[in-house]
Amino acid sequence: MKDEMLAALAKIQKSEPRVARLLRKCVDDDLQKRPSPKRFVKEMFRIKTSMMGGGKNKKSNKAGDGADGKKGGKAGSKARRGKGKANANN
Repeated sequence: MKDEMLAALAKIQKSEPRVARLLRKCVDDDLQKRPSPKRFVKEMFRIKTSMMGGGKNKKSNKAGDGADGKKGGKAGSKARRGKGKANANN
């Protein structure tokens, strides 16, 4: 069974070396070297975003983000809710 798994990982290594490296860690004989499920998901997400050209500097377009790109930011968020300076006389 282990030989089949290593053969499959060798095929993955050719096209996706970062994914193969992570999967090899998951099947390591030393349990201490295996990533936790949370760490595995985090690493897979990191690999996915790097493949798609994303990065840490990319600003979010989610609703609720202020104009400065931070969640709950004052710039823009109050204006969207109608509580900014424009409606101060209401």
